[in-house]
Amino acid sequence: MRLTRRGPVISDLSSRQIGDAVLSVRWASAEYMGRELGLDAIMRATSIEDALDAINTVRTVSLNFVVGDTSGRIARRASGAAPIRLRGDGMTPFPVTDGEDNWAGPIPADQMPGEIDPQRGWTGTANHMTAPADYPYVYTTFASPAYRYRRISELFNEASVTADDLWSAQYDTLNIFARDLAPTYVSAWAVSDDEALQDLAALLGDWDYHDLEESLATTLFQETTRQLAQMTFEDELGSDMTALYLSNWYIWQERFGQMVQAGTSPWFDDIRTEEIEDLPELIRLAGLAAVERLTNTYGADRSKWKWGRVNQMRFTGPLRRDGIVGSLTGNLNVPMSGSGETLKRALYPYHTPFDTQWTASLRMTADLNDPDKVRAVLPGGVVGRTFHANLNDQVEQWADAATRTYWWFSDEAIEADTRSTMTLTSEN
Repeated sequence: MRLTRRGPVISDLSSRQIGDAVLSVRWASAEYMGRELGLDAIMRATSIEDALDAINTVRTVSLNFVVGDTSGRIARRASGAAPIRLRGDGMTPFPVTDGEDNWAGPIPADQMPGEIDPQRGWTGTANHMTAPADYPYVYTTFASPAYRYRRISELFNEASVTADDLWSAQYDTLNIFARDLAPTYVSAWAVSDDEALQDLAALLGDWDYHDLEESLATTLFQETTRQLAQMTFEDELGSDMTALYLSNWYIWQERFGQMVQAGTSPWFDDIRTEEIEDLPELIRLAGLAAVERLTNTYGADRSKWKWGRVNQMRFTGPLRRDGIVGSLTGNLNVPMSGSGETLKRALYPYHTPFDTQWTASLRMTADLNDPDKVRAVLPGGVVGRTFHANLNDQVEQWADAATRTYWWFSDEAIEADTRSTMTLTSEN
């Protein structure tokens, strides 16, 4: 492998021909990492000052940390080593024409995106673009769509936030992406002479934009959006590049949503035809294509299109992933409300709808005034052993917002619920 001052050469390793160009990849964390991860120091922090100092040492991984302490202070800060870019923004390969470095070291750790004790009284992140518009550095072009953060802001900006509010928010199913785009779909379908499209307009027009298990509109919106995105980009990019582009929601979804809301874009014309297509025409075609795929996949009975029937989370063990043996060893299919755009996350890969593969690995709230008021639940159980009673015993609680289970954190609470004790000793 060849090595340059801007990282290892990767064009030598690819089967794709890129001519005589030499392509290298540069990773800031590899250049600026320290001697330790820093995560252990975060676990020992007793104040937000301690936590922020510890976060500043985390250079290898880029994470969004939200912290609070028992004095009532709160903060948010991003970790990692992001370069100060003198030229380029990292979105496309930087053409090297001279020996001058296009990086000037990492962004100072205490200047990474974040905030301390904001006046609004809360802080949070949904992995969206956290750098403000006046941020002095190029930070990133790769962030989660802001729909979930916008929903957090709606819930918390207008009221005093309690621990119960935080718990309920983790089960919130309002889809702001759908609220932005669905009216445009309805308008395009409603003016059509096609009764099938008029039926779709009526179905989506009555929707409250909550991605509930019983919702047909959620399934229709999700599939129509998939078809519309495919039709928008495939004629220009080709099938292979479109598949690669749409496989990453961070890259295209929010930008695509802005295009649809704007109503016009050169991308909406199908360059393979002589006619000039517009967005309403594409939406009508996408709606019909959505119905065709849903019918072919789930049948003509639309009750089988309900979101909770098609959108499921699959829990599997190491012994067998499917079949009777799989079910006997603890495998479960759990109907899911929510979607990739809601606070109750149920994100599926674009090319394998609607198999949920990204969701909350822990739902948790903590009242920092009371060490025994820590409410949490796992998707599964606290034991990973096949056939164990606690393998999947938290799944039902994890899926149901009404369930309120407190974990024991104080020594007194732990001792009161002790079933057995194991003591480990050393001969030395």
